[in-house]
Amino acid sequence: MTNKNALEAGDIIRFHDWGVGGFLFGVIIEHEDELYHSKLNIWRPKDIYFLQAYGIDSIEIIYSLEGLSEYKLCDLQDIIIKAREKNIAVNLPFYKCLRREVYGRRFPGYSL
Repeated sequence: MTNKNALEAGDIIRFHDWGVGGFLFGVIIEHEDELYHSKLNIWRPKDIYFLQAYGIDSIEIIYSLEGLSEYKLCDLQDIIIKAREKNIAVNLPFYKCLRREVYGRRFPGYSL
């Protein structure tokens, strides 16, 4: 588990949200919120999650694609693609592991 204070903008994370009742992928962005006064929060395609909220825990930075099931890999791929479409910077320390096609799905434009 990663300390919330160790996160940086662009980190791709997996986190648990008690409100949703499960684990989600997201991207750390610089976005100051008025409720918790945090400069970093979690971006997902349809919402921004407050990093300092009580229900956000079990945060881990994604460093590798190893061990991700097909379902999780597809979800992670969708997050990365949508973040790039919105010009949200993502840290991809595992970009050399990405293939243009994984589990039959395309990873477009990964010429980092």
